[in-house]
Amino acid sequence: MKKLDVKEYNSLKNEMNSRIQLMYSHNIGLTTSVFAIWAIAALFWSNYLEFILERGISEEHIIIGGAVILGILFVSPLAILLPFSARNKDNIGQMLSMAAYLIVFAETPSRISGEKDICGWESFQNKTINRDKKVLIFFNSEYLLLSIISIILLFCSAVSCISLYCLTKGAFSVCLLMIYLTIFIASVCVLCLTFYFSDNRKFNQEKIKVINNYANQAMDPNNYIVEENELELFKCEVEKIISEIPNTIKK
Repeated sequence: MKKLDVKEYNSLKNEMNSRIQLMYSHNIGLTTSVFAIWAIAALFWSNYLEFILERGISEEHIIIGGAVILGILFVSPLAILLPFSARNKDNIGQMLSMAAYLIVFAETPSRISGEKDICGWESFQNKTINRDKKVLIFFNSEYLLLSIISIILLFCSAVSCISLYCLTKGAFSVCLLMIYLTIFIASVCVLCLTFYFSDNRKFNQEKIKVINNYANQAMDPNNYIVEENELELFKCEVEKIISEIPNTIKK
């Protein structure tokens, strides 16, 4: 039965560690950037309200333009959070793929042959690590939480601008309402996508699926990876590993 050599095994393990470090480190810079945008939006909001109170709203196009800019500023972090959450989901998928690859093409053959040159971390950790359901729910939740806060800030700015505008010229408040409503609907759509990309509740199910896919490729006669006389033993080893992956997360 073919298997990875130790050098390739260690190379993939190092790549997984690099991806894990990247996943945890880039979120700090992302959060800092979002707060910086909010600070700029808050400063603009303050100056905008001061401008209206001092000069009134005789120049409607300027006031409406300022309100639109304000709304866009508050939800602009969504344009950062959405692609980063998608990239993070892809990164987790790549790590799951590499973990399953190591299980099927390195650790399982090593266990079958009785060789001990490759350790079984990816296989053994299934029955030693109990992932708490609450941890998985809140893991990567910064994407969703920051997006929700952005929409709340958009709502607050809309209420203040439209309320202030209604005090003098109610006709133009309808225009502002429609603009803010359009921005709000678009923001909610982006929020739903961000939630999809940051949802990790099916982590174990995805891992089982990927392991099965690699195992099927390994047992395919056209790939010449598993010998015919080793098929049953290989299949039993893979099923044993999969059975150790909890289908239901610990509550």
